[in-house]
Amino acid sequence: MFASFNFNKLLKFLGIIIFTFLLTAFLPSFSEGSAISQLSPLPIATIFAIVVAFYINDALSRIKGIDHSIAAELSRTRRVFHISKGFVGNKTVELWAKELREKDLAYMQSFSVHDLSEYDDTNKEFRELTYHIYQIDPKILKTPKEIELYRDLLETTREWALLRQNIQELKRQSISVYSWVILLSISAILIFSVLLLRSEEVFATKLVSGLTVIGVIFLLDLLGEINFISKYEKASIARRYLFNLDKLKMDLPEIESGELTKVEEKKQEKEEGIKKQKVK
Repeated sequence: MFASFNFNKLLKFLGIIIFTFLLTAFLPSFSEGSAISQLSPLPIATIFAIVVAFYINDALSRIKGIDHSIAAELSRTRRVFHISKGFVGNKTVELWAKELREKDLAYMQSFSVHDLSEYDDTNKEFRELTYHIYQIDPKILKTPKEIELYRDLLETTREWALLRQNIQELKRQSISVYSWVILLSISAILIFSVLLLRSEEVFATKLVSGLTVIGVIFLLDLLGEINFISKYEKASIARRYLFNLDKLKMDLPEIESGELTKVEEKKQEKEEGIKKQKVK
């Protein structure tokens, strides 16, 4: 996660550097006659480093938790799909299993319109799937294999529900407004302290001040990127569900074409056109 680096991020990256060096070039107004500063920003810089490191580590742990839970959830979607294909020989159960596979695919398809920020909006599709599993009458399961498969299906569904709950909880966790106020206050104090630096080497002082302020802003930007999860990363997470969906659909010839996405329909039409040309 967070591997993407688009043009907007590049502009923001360059903007921070340019703005900061312009800021340190004029604030404060360095001159040869300025008194050399005896104050050191090191104490507040140490506090800032400790606080930011704590929040970044906490935010990364949260993101890793979401990533791990999503990977585990996707494995449950595949497991439910493959377990359902084991119900053969009983027409009633086969029909029920086919409908279960369709609901499994419909759940993953829902991420074509919902990203991570709208994860709760996929509850409807998930409930339809779980209700379909629970509504079957155990009496129609005749063979030991069917009974064992259904037991495995119930266990997998229970694990799946717990994973979804964990994702929803982790998604809601973020740095509080009060914590941001404290963090930004410490950052402002550090930047102000750095901008008050004076030395006989004016250029060197400006350079050190500028690099320090850039470092502070970059760390705050990184923390915000991880804490809030950008829309690009949210969309990337949704694509994982759709990629998982495509892999399962390749093994599902009985699904009607009307249930496929428009993109897939166009692919099918193109393949059929190629076949017709070969026949001619």
